[in-house]
Amino acid sequence: MEKKRRALGVAIGLSTPGVMAIAVLTCATVSPWFRWNSNALSDFGHVGRGGVAAIFNGGLAVSGLLMVVYALAFLRPHAKYTSYSLAAAGFGVQLAATFNESFGLLHIAAALFVFSMIFTTSVVYFFERGSRVSLLSVTALIPLALMVRPSIGYGIAILEVAAGLAFAPWFIASMVGAFRDL
Repeated sequence: MEKKRRALGVAIGLSTPGVMAIAVLTCATVSPWFRWNSNALSDFGHVGRGGVAAIFNGGLAVSGLLMVVYALAFLRPHAKYTSYSLAAAGFGVQLAATFNESFGLLHIAAALFVFSMIFTTSVVYFFERGSRVSLLSVTALIPLALMVRPSIGYGIAILEVAAGLAFAPWFIASMVGAFRDL
């Protein structure tokens, strides 16, 4: 039974970014109007643009739900406060899906909440578990800061992906730790 629980936890943990990656890549593949160097990923979520909003927003919503389930069911025994912070981030991902690009400033607020909570979760994990790898997420501040300067020549989508990848090391470390502690 314990082995099955561990496997389920790892599967849900890996599915969280996996679902989002599949949604993004599917949308990018079927959207000839999308340019990595000039669009934001949220452009996929606009209901009046390109016909992929359901795929993108659905991927966000499912990914956010998986994040909450992973945080509260599998991460909590390993890192209690980190799990609460990650659950809040997952809820924020669901807000970003619900209040999609069509909602303008409301969507931007939800997206900023998500990025700030994921960064906060990385810092909480460092203090809670002493994981130095979680400090690598500080590098996510670089692409996030560049997002406010659209004249840099990179599309926001590239910066969003770079920021997401910067959070990967601590997320993987948390999965390994949670797996060991179960």
